[in-house]
Amino acid sequence: MPRFNPQTQPFLDQRIALDWVRRNIHAFGGNPDRITLFGESAGAGSVEVLVTNPPLPVPFIGAIMQSGQGSIALPSTDSARSWKKLVKATGCDASAALDCIRALPAEKLADHIERQRLSFLPIYDGGATWNGTGRVDRLRSTAADPRIARVPILIGNNADDGGVFVYGQSDIKAFLSLLLGSGLASLLNRILRLYPEGGSKTPVNQRLATIMGEFQFGCTTKVVAEETVSVGIPSWRYYFDAGFANNQAYPGSGAWHSSEIDLIFGTYSRRGATPYQATLSRAMQKVWADFAKNPRKGPGWSPAPKVSVFGAGVRPGGKSGAGKPAMVVKNPWWIDRRCFLFKKTYDKATLR
Repeated sequence: MPRFNPQTQPFLDQRIALDWVRRNIHAFGGNPDRITLFGESAGAGSVEVLVTNPPLPVPFIGAIMQSGQGSIALPSTDSARSWKKLVKATGCDASAALDCIRALPAEKLADHIERQRLSFLPIYDGGATWNGTGRVDRLRSTAADPRIARVPILIGNNADDGGVFVYGQSDIKAFLSLLLGSGLASLLNRILRLYPEGGSKTPVNQRLATIMGEFQFGCTTKVVAEETVSVGIPSWRYYFDAGFANNQAYPGSGAWHSSEIDLIFGTYSRRGATPYQATLSRAMQKVWADFAKNPRKGPGWSPAPKVSVFGAGVRPGGKSGAGKPAMVVKNPWWIDRRCFLFKKTYDKATLR
């Protein structure tokens, strides 16, 4: 067994699960040589970790990443802070914290973690599962020296990915300082200038949600898609922009993080569903299925930087989908126009 850090055991679990799929997919009518991976949010991050640091021989032919990626990860001290908070909350003595925590019921630990919104992130383990050099390896990848799995990718994000992560936040400067870290505080004033409040129609929470969505999801999607194409690997990009009354995380949540999943699987609630919702769901299912069947052929539009917009911006009580196409291919300048703000931040964290 390769050397690995205990905090990255889930990545090893995923490799084992993928191996099981390859060995058993024939029993379900599948082809072990035609496996396409896909995941959403942290699942998308896991998919890209497998792409940039794959088992050999590469056991898949394509990858889909929905609102997430794994090669642009900023340094974080969340795990250390969360550990200290957990030790304090459980009443464990710091000198024997690990043994004390291990002896507690799992339900009690889960309750503390959920109530305090603690975060335990994976860390780089030197290459067994997550080497931390995924972006560099991609940029150096060639047909002769692949370094990564040179498989076609479909990657995208949602228009309102950031909302659920900042819901209830009111102090925009404090939140951004925490998000960016002390070393990036110099960005704060530039960000606030380029993301204006916009008057009463754009409350602070929506302003912050837009920043979070672009910093964490939209602009990282742009980087991964375009850098993949730059080294000769087919890459397609999408942007999900639809919200429906029967699928809202909270009033006004729009195209919130993970809201596309029910449309892709066709499991959205039929109660209150609109004809356009059904049309959009069928269109997205076809795109995902077409890509999975033949990633090299692609999903049906031009590779990045072009972007396919799903949903026409429909919202409950607002834009209707009547007469609108399910998808439109566009140039991405209108969703990428502020990404230059974050490029140095991404580069400093990942191009080492």
